[in-house]
Amino acid sequence: MRNKLHRFLIGCFTPALLLSVILPEPQGMAQIRSDVWTNAGPQAGHVQALAIDPSNPQNVYAGTDGGGVLKSTNGGAVWATLDTGYTEHTSLAFPPRNIPALAIDHSNSNIIYAGADGGIIKSTNGGQRWIAISIPLIAAVDSLVIDPSNTRTIYAGDHETAGLFKSMDGGMSWSTLNNGLLGVHPIAIAIDPAKTSTLYLAADKAGIFKSTNSGASWTAAKTGIKEPSEFGGIRCVAIDPSNTSTIYAADYAGGVFESVNGGESWAAASTLTRVRILAVDPSDTKIIYAGTREGLFKSVNDGRTRTVTNGQTRILNKGRTWKEVSSALEDADIRAIAIGPSSESIYVGTDKDGVFKRSSDGASWSAVNTGVNATVVDGITIDPSNASRIYATTWSGIFKSVNAGATWTGINSGLRASSAYRIAIDSSNTNVLYAAVSDGIFKSTNGGASWSPVNSGLTTPSISAIAIDQSKPNIIYAGDSRSGVFKSTNSGESWIAVNTGLTHTSVRSLAIDPSYSKTIYAGTYRGIFKSVDSGANWIEVWPEASEVRALVIDPSNTNIIYGVTSDGVFKSYDGGANWVGAFGGITDLNVHNLVMDPSDPNILYAGTADRGVFQTLDGGRMWGQVSYGVPMAPITALAMTPSRNGIVYAGTHGGGILKRRF
Repeated sequence: MRNKLHRFLIGCFTPALLLSVILPEPQGMAQIRSDVWTNAGPQAGHVQALAIDPSNPQNVYAGTDGGGVLKSTNGGAVWATLDTGYTEHTSLAFPPRNIPALAIDHSNSNIIYAGADGGIIKSTNGGQRWIAISIPLIAAVDSLVIDPSNTRTIYAGDHETAGLFKSMDGGMSWSTLNNGLLGVHPIAIAIDPAKTSTLYLAADKAGIFKSTNSGASWTAAKTGIKEPSEFGGIRCVAIDPSNTSTIYAADYAGGVFESVNGGESWAAASTLTRVRILAVDPSDTKIIYAGTREGLFKSVNDGRTRTVTNGQTRILNKGRTWKEVSSALEDADIRAIAIGPSSESIYVGTDKDGVFKRSSDGASWSAVNTGVNATVVDGITIDPSNASRIYATTWSGIFKSVNAGATWTGINSGLRASSAYRIAIDSSNTNVLYAAVSDGIFKSTNGGASWSPVNSGLTTPSISAIAIDQSKPNIIYAGDSRSGVFKSTNSGESWIAVNTGLTHTSVRSLAIDPSYSKTIYAGTYRGIFKSVDSGANWIEVWPEASEVRALVIDPSNTNIIYGVTSDGVFKSYDGGANWVGAFGGITDLNVHNLVMDPSDPNILYAGTADRGVFQTLDGGRMWGQVSYGVPMAPITALAMTPSRNGIVYAGTHGGGILKRRF
C-alpha cells in the first residue's frame, strides 16, 4: 500500500532574503554564527576565455565555466574572482558563472565586456562593478569582438538563438545581423584590423562566412574547406594582422585551413585535429598557435616553397609544419590563448587544469593558478582514519589533500576520464578507494596513487553513487543513473544488477543502515526504495519523492532517515514508512546535499543551489543560513570532520571547495 506523504512543516519560513553576490548571514533568530567560509582549493578549473589589458599587460582577465570572471594584476601570479558590484538583471543569473567570451576596449582598457549564459555584462572600471547590457533575444554568447576603429561598436555571436548581434553605442542597444546567416550558429568572429568593415564568422557545421559591409549582409566563404563530419565543424578563425588577406580557420575534425586571398579559397595548412582555438603571434606573424584537445601546437613556417621558371614565380603550398610546444601541456585540452603586445607573455586556458603561462625566455610553460578557484566539485570524502586526508571528485579529475585542504594534488594515474563524481573509502583499509568517474568505476589500493577499472558486469558507465558495506567491505553497491543498482561481493572484481522491485532505475543516491547492513535505501529520480535483504528485493517506500539527491541515516537511531529532494529536505522517523517536511527556514528548497555532524545527529548542514549553506541544531525543525563568505554558486557537495566543533567542507559548482569550522 502506498503511504501518504504528510508534507507539514515544523517551524516556519523566514522572510525571503534579497540576492547578493556574497551571501550574508541572515539577521535575527535565524543567524547562527558569524564565522566566514574560506576557499580551500583545489586551484584549477575550466578556463575558456582570456584577455590581456593592452595598456598594462600585467592585467589579465579569465573567463571560466562556473567560476565567473577572474583578474590578475601581476601577470598571472595571483588571481581574484570579480564577483562584487553586480547589478541584478532578470535575464541573467547574477553574478553569471559561465563566461565563454571576453573583450577589452583598446581605447579605454577599463571597459570590459563578458559574454555569459543569459547575455552580456559590462564593466567600466576594470571589473570592479558590472552591469547587464544585453537584450532578451541574446541567450548564450560564445563570441565577442570590438571594432578597433570605433570601440563603441561590438559584435556578439549567440550560439543558442543562432544569431549575430551588433551594438553601436557600447552595448546599450542591439540589432540583429542575420542577412545570409539563416540558421547559422556563430562560434567565433574576427574583424579585419586594416579594413574594419570586413568581418569573418566561423559557424559550427556551416563553415566560414564573410561580410564586407560591417555585418549588414553575409556570403559563404568556404571554397576548399571540406564539409564537416559528424564531429567536425569550424570552431575558430584568426587573421594575420600584418597581411589581412591571410586568414586561418580550424575544423574540429578536418584540420587547419589557410586562405591567402581574403577567404575566396582555402587550402589545408595542417592535419591537426580537434583544434579549438587559433592565435597569430602579433610580433612575428609567421608563428601560429593551435590549441587542441591534446595540447598546444606551434607553426613557425608557412609551408610554401618558391621556384622561378622562365621568369615566373611558382608557389607550392606543402602545408605548415607543427610541433607541440611543451610537455607540460601535452594532454591539456586548450580552450583559450592570449598573446601580449610584445609576445613575451602568452597564456593558455585549459578545460580542467586552469591557466598556463610561457616563461619570459620562451623555454617553458607552467601553471599559474593561485586564486583560480574555478573547479566544479561533485563530491568530497574525508578519510575516516585521518581527518586531514580529503578526496575531492571534480570535473577536472580527482584531487587529494593530506593537510586539511591547504594544498591539493591531482591523483589521476590510470583514469581514462577527466570527470569524477564520487569516492567511497574502505574503512578497514583506507588505502582502498572506489571512484565513480565518467566511464565507470575505478579502484585504487594505494590511496589514489594509481587506479584500475573494475567495470566487469556494469552495463553502463553512468555511476552516480557508491556505498560500501563497512561490516563486510568486499560488498559494494553502485547506483547507476540509468540502469539501477549493481552489487559486487568481491571488492569490485565483478558486478551484478540487483533491481528486483526497483521500478525506477535512475538511481541518484544510496545509503546503508550502519547497524544492519542488509537494509539499503536507494534514492531515484522518482521515489525512494528500500531493501532489507542486501538488495535482492526492493520496495518503494516513498513514491512521491522527486529527484532524491542524498540520503542520510542517523547512526544513533537508524529508523531516522533524511532525504534530500528537489522539493527540500524530508525526514522519516520509522525507517522510511512515512515522511515529513523538515525544511523550516530554508529559503531555497532546491537543496543539493546534506551532511550530519558526526558528533551530534541533531546538527545537519544543507547545501542549496542559490542560497548557500543552512544549518539545523534540532534535527530539521528549524534551519538558519550560515553562508557568510559563500560565493553565488550552487553547493554541490558537503562533508564534515568527525570531531566536535569540526570543519565542514562545501564543494561548489565552479568555485572549488570552501571550509568553515563550526
